[in-house]
Amino acid sequence: MSGGGKRTRKAGSVWVFRGTDIPLADVFISLEEGHPVGEVAQGFGLTREQIKAVLQFAAQGFVFPASTR
Repeated sequence: MSGGGKRTRKAGSVWVFRGTDIPLADVFISLEEGHPVGEVAQGFGLTREQIKAVLQFAAQGFVFPASTR
């Protein structure tokens, strides 16, 4: 999988950005509140590309190919 699968991992029962302890839910909440992607990225110490990849990953339903489960 491109994008999200390489940028996320599951820590316990919470999805986080790979290499961080930043929950995806926190980023989604900020975006839902209307904050621009660039502002959210800067606020969480992420790149715009990381956020875009995770949004694409979420749009695909958090589904990994069988080989990565």
